[in-house]
Amino acid sequence: MTYCQLLLRRVVSRGRMRLLQSIFIYALLAAMALFAAACVWEHRVTGVLYRCTDSVPILDFIPPFVHSGGHTGDAYLVSKAQVYHTWYAYLGVSLAVPAVPLLALFGLHWFRWRKQENGG
Repeated sequence: MTYCQLLLRRVVSRGRMRLLQSIFIYALLAAMALFAAACVWEHRVTGVLYRCTDSVPILDFIPPFVHSGGHTGDAYLVSKAQVYHTWYAYLGVSLAVPAVPLLALFGLHWFRWRKQENGG
């Protein structure tokens, strides 16, 4: 095996390791962001956009928000669509925010790699 082949094999394995590390870091950051969103949801949305008589703190972030069948007092205080649009916004932000630092690090790494490739 030539030196270039060995070097290429080493770079590929480093690339795979970086990918696995990035996925792990994203999953960890996303879990923390989802927990934070659930806490904010509990204090800002529950009881304001809908009322649930058997609510469980933090778990109220998981739909359905209003339970049908025997739960008296459960009701949407605004339209059901508005509650779900708000939930989708919270979910989207919670999943997008952890990606920002990883994309920034990836961009810095890519520019550094391009600079080294061009001999700069």
